[in-house]
Amino acid sequence: MSGENNSQDLLVKVQKKVLGKMVGKNSIKLVVDDNISVVLDHFYKWAKIESGKPTAEKLLKDAIKLVVKTGVLFHNKQIQQSEMKGWEILRSKINNIANTICYFHRTPFTYNKDMLHGQLDSADTLLKNALKPHVTDKTIGRVENVFGWLKKTEHLDALFSTKHDALRDEMITKLEVLLEKDGI
Repeated sequence: MSGENNSQDLLVKVQKKVLGKMVGKNSIKLVVDDNISVVLDHFYKWAKIESGKPTAEKLLKDAIKLVVKTGVLFHNKQIQQSEMKGWEILRSKINNIANTICYFHRTPFTYNKDMLHGQLDSADTLLKNALKPHVTDKTIGRVENVFGWLKKTEHLDALFSTKHDALRDEMITKLEVLLEKDGI
């Protein structure tokens, strides 16, 4: 019995490691919906404009690894029933953030950076708490990197500035599809 648990644990570790090594803009399409892939592509473009290519590449790589590792945890049923409430709250928070971003985009003069920053801060904490029992400190560092960048008010302000109208419109279109399909 304990042998099965050890082999299952080893299998999950190997899957995380292998999927973590193959992370890239094209390989993510093997694991997630095309719409999520497109949203991540737009996130990369936004980050590249605001912070340069090396930072954007690191952010994208970290975001993809977080999506993949979370998927592996759920696929291999590594999330205990007692932890599910926290994951459900996190999922609800992420949906709320996506809806808020869509609303700010579609409704002129409603953008509120403090509100969005607060929502992102809450999601950051929830994700770290949900992942902590299952991943290394390096993965928690990836959460901090991605959310740390997202929460910077200058990045949020830039996203909702006129210079990113076209990029934001494309991103929002895909976010709305994901929300309609309950794909987040």
